[in-house]
Amino acid sequence: YKESIKMVLDSITSFVNYDLDLANKVILNDSKVDKLYDDAISYIIENTNNGKFSSAFSIYTTLVVKYIERIADHAVNIAEWVIYILNGYHKDKQIF
Repeated sequence: YKESIKMVLDSITSFVNYDLDLANKVILNDSKVDKLYDDAISYIIENTNNGKFSSAFSIYTTLVVKYIERIADHAVNIAEWVIYILNGYHKDKQIF
């Protein structure tokens, strides 16, 4: 969760400070959060299958983990729009 929070704070900072480099850094860090998400899901599945976690616990924990991953995705969206504001490109396409 710490990486997701850092991404949100960095995306907001990139917006406030018109910081293109920081916005790009946020986007690059998304792969770290995606990997952490994948690792967490694998861990939950493994421990559910071997009886350490109940199915209810696993379902609710999976939801929380997914929501944290989505927070990072929203930080990426902010960073992408910061890049657009600064150079007119959104996801490598010039809009205007």
